[in-house]
Amino acid sequence: MNFLTVKLGNVAKFINGGAWTQSEYTNKGIPVVRVSDILNGRINLSKCKYLSSDSLEKYRKHVLYKDDLIVATVGSHKTQQSSVVGKHAIVSINEEGALLNQNAVKIIPIDENILDKRFLRFLGSSAFFKAYIAEHARGSANQARIAISELKNMDIALPSIDIQRKIGRVLASLEEKISLNDQINQTLENMAMTLYK
Repeated sequence: MNFLTVKLGNVAKFINGGAWTQSEYTNKGIPVVRVSDILNGRINLSKCKYLSSDSLEKYRKHVLYKDDLIVATVGSHKTQQSSVVGKHAIVSINEEGALLNQNAVKIIPIDENILDKRFLRFLGSSAFFKAYIAEHARGSANQARIAISELKNMDIALPSIDIQRKIGRVLASLEEKISLNDQINQTLENMAMTLYK
Protein backbone atom coordinates (compact mmCIF):
# COMPACT_ATOMS: atom_id res chain seq x y z
CA MET A 1 0.00 0.00 0.00
CA ASN A 2 1.40 3.40 -0.98
CA PHE A 3 1.25 6.23 1.54
CA LEU A 4 1.83 9.90 0.93
CA THR A 5 3.43 11.78 3.83
CA VAL A 6 1.86 15.23 4.19
CA LYS A 7 1.57 17.96 6.77
CA LEU A 8 -1.84 17.87 8.44
CA GLY A 9 -2.16 21.62 7.82
CA ASN A 10 -1.92 21.04 4.06
CA VAL A 11 -5.00 18.79 3.97
CA ALA A 12 -7.08 19.99 6.93
CA LYS A 13 -8.39 23.31 8.17
CA PHE A 14 -8.48 24.37 11.80
CA ILE A 15 -11.30 26.45 13.28
CA ASN A 16 -10.81 27.69 16.84
CA GLY A 17 -13.69 27.62 19.27
CA GLY A 18 -15.44 30.91 20.01
CA ALA A 19 -15.09 33.11 23.05
CA TRP A 20 -18.06 34.81 24.66
CA THR A 21 -18.79 36.47 27.96
CA GLN A 22 -20.69 34.91 30.86
CA SER A 23 -23.48 37.43 30.29
CA GLU A 24 -24.16 35.90 26.84
CA TYR A 25 -25.11 32.51 28.31
CA THR A 26 -28.81 31.68 28.58
CA ASN A 27 -30.89 28.86 30.09
CA LYS A 28 -31.85 27.48 26.68
CA GLY A 29 -30.99 27.94 23.05
CA ILE A 30 -27.89 26.66 21.22
CA PRO A 31 -25.78 24.18 23.24
CA VAL A 32 -22.15 25.16 23.77
CA VAL A 33 -19.49 22.42 23.79
CA ARG A 34 -16.74 23.20 26.29
CA VAL A 35 -13.56 21.21 26.91
CA SER A 36 -15.16 19.96 30.14
CA ASP A 37 -18.00 18.42 28.06
CA ILE A 38 -15.52 16.16 26.23
CA LEU A 39 -14.79 12.73 27.73
CA ASN A 40 -13.68 9.40 26.27
CA GLY A 41 -13.97 10.57 22.68
CA ARG A 42 -17.55 11.76 23.10
CA ILE A 43 -19.43 14.91 23.94
CA ASN A 44 -21.79 15.00 26.92
CA LEU A 45 -24.22 17.93 26.82
CA SER A 46 -25.96 17.11 30.11
CA LYS A 47 -24.20 19.99 31.90
CA CYS A 48 -23.62 22.27 28.94
CA LYS A 49 -24.28 25.99 28.76
CA TYR A 50 -26.37 27.69 26.07
CA LEU A 51 -26.26 30.76 23.88
CA SER A 52 -29.33 32.52 22.59
CA SER A 53 -30.59 31.30 19.20
CA ASP A 54 -30.28 34.91 18.05
CA SER A 55 -26.48 34.63 18.29
CA LEU A 56 -26.23 31.86 15.68
CA GLU A 57 -25.40 34.19 12.80
CA LYS A 58 -22.69 35.91 14.84
CA TYR A 59 -21.00 32.62 15.77
CA ARG A 60 -21.80 30.55 12.66
CA LYS A 61 -18.17 29.58 12.01
CA HIS A 62 -18.11 27.75 15.37
CA VAL A 63 -21.08 25.49 14.52
CA LEU A 64 -20.36 21.75 14.79
CA TYR A 65 -21.43 19.12 12.26
CA LYS A 66 -21.63 15.34 12.43
CA ASP A 67 -18.23 13.61 12.29
CA ASP A 68 -16.25 16.79 12.99
CA LEU A 69 -13.06 16.12 14.94
CA ILE A 70 -12.72 18.28 18.07
CA VAL A 71 -9.39 18.55 19.92
CA ALA A 72 -8.75 20.32 23.22
CA THR A 73 -5.80 22.71 22.79
CA VAL A 74 -5.51 23.46 26.51
CA GLY A 75 -5.48 20.99 29.38
CA SER A 76 -3.35 19.15 31.85
CA HIS A 77 -0.46 16.67 31.61
CA LYS A 78 -1.07 13.26 29.98
CA THR A 79 -1.25 11.59 33.42
CA GLN A 80 -4.62 13.33 34.02
CA GLN A 81 -6.69 11.81 31.22
CA SER A 82 -10.02 13.47 32.07
CA SER A 83 -8.55 16.93 31.43
CA VAL A 84 -5.51 16.17 29.26
CA VAL A 85 -4.46 18.55 26.52
CA GLY A 86 -5.26 16.98 23.14
CA LYS A 87 -8.26 14.97 24.31
CA HIS A 88 -10.61 14.58 21.39
CA ALA A 89 -14.24 14.01 20.57
CA ILE A 90 -16.20 13.17 17.46
CA VAL A 91 -19.41 15.11 16.93
CA SER A 92 -22.43 12.82 16.73
CA ILE A 93 -25.82 13.62 15.23
CA ASN A 94 -26.99 14.56 18.76
CA GLU A 95 -24.48 17.44 19.01
CA GLU A 96 -24.83 18.68 15.44
CA GLY A 97 -25.66 22.39 15.47
CA ALA A 98 -23.94 23.05 18.81
CA LEU A 99 -21.25 25.73 19.09
CA LEU A 100 -17.62 25.04 19.98
CA ASN A 101 -16.18 27.04 22.87
CA GLN A 102 -12.62 28.35 23.25
CA ASN A 103 -9.61 26.16 24.15
CA ALA A 104 -10.65 23.61 21.52
CA VAL A 105 -10.30 23.43 17.77
CA LYS A 106 -12.43 21.86 15.05
CA ILE A 107 -10.33 20.01 12.44
CA ILE A 108 -12.00 19.22 9.11
CA PRO A 109 -10.76 18.25 5.64
CA ILE A 110 -10.00 21.02 3.17
CA ASP A 111 -11.05 18.68 0.36
CA GLU A 112 -12.84 15.35 1.06
CA ASN A 113 -11.45 13.94 -2.18
CA ILE A 114 -7.99 14.17 -0.60
CA LEU A 115 -8.71 13.58 3.10
CA ASP A 116 -11.78 11.60 4.13
CA LYS A 117 -13.65 13.02 7.13
CA ARG A 118 -14.13 9.62 8.79
CA PHE A 119 -10.49 8.73 8.25
CA LEU A 120 -9.52 12.04 9.90
CA ARG A 121 -11.72 11.40 12.92
CA PHE A 122 -10.02 8.05 13.54
CA LEU A 123 -6.60 9.63 13.06
CA GLY A 124 -7.57 12.06 15.84
CA SER A 125 -8.28 9.18 18.21
CA SER A 126 -5.08 7.28 17.39
CA ALA A 127 -2.19 6.67 19.78
CA PHE A 128 0.09 8.39 17.24
CA PHE A 129 -1.99 11.60 17.37
CA LYS A 130 -2.10 11.63 21.18
CA ALA A 131 1.64 10.96 21.46
CA TYR A 132 2.42 13.81 19.05
CA ILE A 133 0.39 16.26 21.14
CA ALA A 134 1.93 15.05 24.41
CA GLU A 135 5.41 15.58 22.92
CA HIS A 136 4.70 19.03 21.46
CA ALA A 137 2.50 20.55 24.17
CA ARG A 138 4.09 23.32 26.22
CA GLY A 139 3.43 24.49 29.77
CA SER A 140 3.10 23.01 33.24
CA ALA A 141 1.44 19.79 34.38
CA ASN A 142 -1.69 21.75 35.31
CA GLN A 143 -1.83 24.01 32.26
CA ALA A 144 -0.41 22.63 29.03
CA ARG A 145 -1.17 23.99 25.57
CA ILE A 146 -0.70 22.70 22.03
CA ALA A 147 -0.25 25.43 19.42
CA ILE A 148 -2.35 25.19 16.25
CA SER A 149 0.88 25.69 14.28
CA GLU A 150 2.27 22.50 15.87
CA LEU A 151 -0.85 20.55 14.91
CA LYS A 152 -0.62 21.85 11.34
CA ASN A 153 3.01 20.76 11.22
CA MET A 154 2.18 17.13 12.09
CA ASP A 155 3.37 14.64 9.44
CA ILE A 156 0.68 12.09 8.62
CA ALA A 157 0.79 9.05 6.34
CA LEU A 158 -2.09 9.34 3.91
CA PRO A 159 -3.24 6.34 1.84
CA SER A 160 -5.29 6.83 -1.32
CA ILE A 161 -8.77 8.30 -0.85
CA ASP A 162 -10.39 4.94 -1.69
CA ILE A 163 -8.39 3.19 1.03
CA GLN A 164 -9.16 6.02 3.48
CA ARG A 165 -12.89 5.59 2.82
CA LYS A 166 -12.68 1.81 3.29
CA ILE A 167 -10.79 2.25 6.58
CA GLY A 168 -13.34 4.85 7.68
CA ARG A 169 -16.30 2.56 6.89
CA VAL A 170 -14.82 -0.43 8.73
CA LEU A 171 -13.88 1.57 11.82
CA ALA A 172 -17.24 3.38 11.87
CA SER A 173 -19.01 0.00 11.75
CA LEU A 174 -16.94 -1.25 14.69
CA GLU A 175 -17.63 1.95 16.59
CA GLU A 176 -21.38 1.51 16.08
CA LYS A 177 -21.19 -2.06 17.42
CA ILE A 178 -19.24 -0.88 20.49
CA SER A 179 -21.79 1.89 21.09
CA LEU A 180 -24.67 -0.60 20.79
CA ASN A 181 -22.96 -2.97 23.26
CA ASP A 182 -22.49 -0.07 25.68
CA GLN A 183 -26.22 0.72 25.45
CA ILE A 184 -27.15 -2.94 26.01
CA ASN A 185 -24.82 -3.13 29.03
CA GLN A 186 -26.35 0.04 30.48
CA THR A 187 -29.88 -1.34 29.99
CA LEU A 188 -28.95 -4.62 31.67
CA GLU A 189 -27.31 -2.75 34.53
CA ASN A 190 -30.45 -0.63 35.02
CA MET A 191 -32.65 -3.77 34.95
CA ALA A 192 -30.42 -5.49 37.49
CA MET A 193 -30.57 -2.45 39.77
CA THR A 194 -34.37 -2.30 39.44
CA LEU A 195 -34.68 -6.02 40.31
CA TYR A 196 -32.33 -5.57 43.24
CA LYS A 197 -34.41 -2.69 44.62
